Formats: sequence, C-alpha cells, structure tokens
Amino acid sequence: MRKAVDVPVFGIGEEVFHEAARDGRPFGIVTVTPDPALIESFREKAASLGYEAQYRGTRVTEGDPKVLVEQAEALDAALAAAVTESVAKDGASAVIMGGGPLSASAVRLQPQFEAPLLVAVHAAARAAAKAITQAQ
Repeated sequence: MRKAVDVPVFGIGEEVFHEAARDGRPFGIVTVTPDPALIESFREKAASLGYEAQYRGTRVTEGDPKVLVEQAEALDAALAAAVTESVAKDGASAVIMGGGPLSASAVRLQPQFEAPLLVAVHAAARAAAKAITQAQ
C-alpha cells in the first residue's frame, strides 16, 4: 500500500507492535482466540519488525471465546487474569490486547494495571495524529 499511494499508511497491527516495543520494552499479547496459527502469526510479526527479543509470548484467556465476548464481566475477568500472567510470569511491561472485541475491555481494565494495555486501532490513530502534528 505504501508504494501505491503518496500519503502515510498506518497498519493497525504494525503500529501496535511499534508502540508496545517502544524504547526497548518487553511486551506480551493477550487474546481470547486459542488458534495456534494466530499465535504463531504474532511471533512472526514481532520477528519481522525486529522485536522478537522483546516479545514475551501470547497468553490466551480461559473459557470459551464466543461466550466471553458476549459477557463483558466474564471477558474482563478472563483478560485481567491473562494480563496479570503476561506481566508477572512473562515479564511484559506492555500488553497488546489481541483482537478488536477486546478494545472496550482494555479501556475498562487499564486502571487496574501499571503496564499499558494497547489496542491496535488506538495505536494506529496515535501514530497518524503524530504524523499530522509533525507535518505541520
């Protein structure tokens, strides 16, 4: 896309990895999706962007993902447990919330954690806003 247009392009997945790894910090990912191919794609993305050494792995929530995304309270509890493990056991200093349906939970849960809970769309929006500000 970047080669095809003359305007900045911000990929949501790419931007959230850049934000998570900023200043060399270690980061993890939390998701509700127990798909091994998806989990491997996270590792591959970290490696392709040069962040493999900072990537601390992916934690998958306990419970049926379809049920969790329909019940905010259960989703928040499952995600909070996975974030806690990512930080305490894996050494993550930032945690990417791996999936669009997790965005609202990230906002609700953030006050419980010192580590930033990062949402891909928010990261891309921040990168675009920064680019606009710097261009002025």
